[in-house]
Amino acid sequence: MNDPIPEDIAVSADDESRPKTGPDAYPFDQSDFRAWLSGLTYDSGRRGLSAPSQDCAQEKALQTILTKISPACARSSDVVDALLEMLRQLISISNDARHPFQSEVQKLIDYYEMASRDYVKGGLAALASGSFDLLPPNEAIIFVRNCLFELFEHMRGILGHAGFFDTVPGGLKKVVVVNGRYRTGSVLAVNAVVNTLKAAGESTRIVYGDFDQIDRFIECFSLGAFEGHWLILKSHNWLPRAERSNVITLYTQRNLADVAASAMRFWQRNGTPEEVADENYVAFNEAHIINELFYQKLLNEYVVDMKSTVKIDYDRFYNDKEEYIRYLAEHLDVRLGPSEIRAASAMLEPLRAKQVADSIDGEFDERTLLQRRHVSETLGAKYAGLHVLSPRMIDALRKLGAWPFER
Repeated sequence: MNDPIPEDIAVSADDESRPKTGPDAYPFDQSDFRAWLSGLTYDSGRRGLSAPSQDCAQEKALQTILTKISPACARSSDVVDALLEMLRQLISISNDARHPFQSEVQKLIDYYEMASRDYVKGGLAALASGSFDLLPPNEAIIFVRNCLFELFEHMRGILGHAGFFDTVPGGLKKVVVVNGRYRTGSVLAVNAVVNTLKAAGESTRIVYGDFDQIDRFIECFSLGAFEGHWLILKSHNWLPRAERSNVITLYTQRNLADVAASAMRFWQRNGTPEEVADENYVAFNEAHIINELFYQKLLNEYVVDMKSTVKIDYDRFYNDKEEYIRYLAEHLDVRLGPSEIRAASAMLEPLRAKQVADSIDGEFDERTLLQRRHVSETLGAKYAGLHVLSPRMIDALRKLGAWPFER
């Protein structure tokens, strides 16, 4: 996803001499490379591949991209050797359960291994060795060309999605995982983190994920993805498996009565008139929200305290966004002056968020992660919308010790 406050990292039109950074630094002409590969031949005498007579115009770009898979590819003497080194590295990755791409690469290797049995004696391992027999040569060389091209293209897509091409000078920063359950202000926390870092002159990138996707992006970040940026990972369903020096985890929480009311109002705003009037559908949503309340209570009281996590109390910062920015700046270890704090906090005002959410045409806004009609007329104020709660939901809150009133 794009930076909520986009930063100009591209080369300006009037200064083309400056080196390109970010995704533009990794251009690649797919059709030109495929055309070059069409000239790849098999030398039966030495049982190996021979490169086309003409130079590969994409050689430099290809080598640069392949080094994102493994630095070993940089030691290759030519394009053919680099592609075979790529294959060797992919076979190794497919057997390495610790590698973030293991699952995806294993599927690729399994597929092409099965296909290779009709053309390469000894399969992909033999092809990767550089010395092999093709059966029959005239048909098999077509498979080899396609196999190497398609594996490269698959990996280019995987690397791009994981952020390995979205890099700028500046070295590795840190990962901030905003791990908050539903309706607890997790989107507000993402924007607060981004505003804090931007005010400090830092570049950020946002990725949404859940469960092991978060761990995968953390591993990719450690391997060089998103270099030069702070990586902000937004999740509803993730818990840290271990403490990492380059990962800051923020856990957002909110009083459960407002969580219930906020969830109910959000459903009412986005449901059809028929759904909102359907008693069975209403009961289904209430049951779903009640289950979420019990789960949040469990996380709030037990799970989070087991890990080194920065807690973000929605109610604490609702009326003081400047204090919110100061609090985050301290935990992110960045320095901000009074004017910078004021500017960053102004972006978090609830009315501003409501205006953005109400103007969204699609499902959500990529710049802020706000969903359509995300913010209600109460603007998220404490206890301002509890009238939408049914007796059943109030009873559930009482059982949790989370109903703020006597009756």
